[in-house]
Amino acid sequence: MIVVVYDISARNLQRQRNTVTEVFEILGIEDKKKIEVYNKIDLLTSEEANIIRSNIPDGIFISAVTGCGIERFKEILRDNLYGR
Repeated sequence: MIVVVYDISARNLQRQRNTVTEVFEILGIEDKKKIEVYNKIDLLTSEEANIIRSNIPDGIFISAVTGCGIERFKEILRDNLYGR
């Protein structure tokens, strides 16, 4: 399992995602289980966050500063690691 953490407040978020995909393809790991985590959700307005969430439905959205979403992220990690 690979955990990829993105800075959701970055203006070049899509470029970051594309680059990660390209690197995974180069490494031959594009088929590995990935968990995409989007940090800094606290820096977006509610409207911006909702738009991004609707465009990335499998993403995990967190704020390392406020702790928002961290418990859900930990649950998903546990489920994926231990099959609960």
